[in-house]
Amino acid sequence: MRGSLRRAPGRFSRTKTGACPTSPPPTLIESPALEAEIQHQFQGYVNEFQAASTFFGVEDGADVAFGIRATLLPGAQLYGFYDTRQLSTATYGEYTVGASYGMFFHPLCFGAQLDGAFISYVRVDDERITKPYLQLSLQNDPLAGRVVFLVNTGYSFDIDHYGLGTGVDVKLTEVFDLYGEYFPWVDKDSSTDIGEGSVQVQNPFSFGVKINTAGHQFFLFAGNATEIGAENLMRGTYDKRLRLGFTIKRLFKLKH
Repeated sequence: MRGSLRRAPGRFSRTKTGACPTSPPPTLIESPALEAEIQHQFQGYVNEFQAASTFFGVEDGADVAFGIRATLLPGAQLYGFYDTRQLSTATYGEYTVGASYGMFFHPLCFGAQLDGAFISYVRVDDERITKPYLQLSLQNDPLAGRVVFLVNTGYSFDIDHYGLGTGVDVKLTEVFDLYGEYFPWVDKDSSTDIGEGSVQVQNPFSFGVKINTAGHQFFLFAGNATEIGAENLMRGTYDKRLRLGFTIKRLFKLKH
């Protein structure tokens, strides 16, 4: 029946590109399709003396985000996300609604994707703030068919801040990848409400393993960020201690 869901044939389409939990690559998902995603980052610390008593921090609460992407036309997506809370900025109930368009320039050996979104959240005084966000994502064609570098640059109209995200994805086998992400704090003159008082802004990073299966991607990682999402990580973080997290993505192909 037209429009019904079926399991994605073969391996997840995005394994042809690099993919990190926070650094989105230009999409290669064939249209029409839906992609569901859950991101889960524990707030407890892995590398503390008492970490074992909370099973490496997983009993100390978590920041959780749910999202769905719809690829309606080749390279074009609509998406929406809900994030439960942001620890460092003490905000909650964050919604993101956006659209993106990506394409590959194979003669030049790179791909690009432009995202435009509105992000809305509730502050501690119960006021809801809604502002636009723009992001450009770049990646190379896989080197030797295995190594992909990702670069994201974005601008937040919420705090009048531009940011940078970088990532690398190394394919070990058809099933396992290793990856890392790093978000240097580049717009040091902009305002930010990260941390409290004179807490120094740190550069967020994460590293982990990606597992590719038929229709799924599983990410297991450790990092120092207190938030989820590229826009939030481009603000920086206030900590160097490690937290555990995971991301699960599931692809559904739509029948023509």
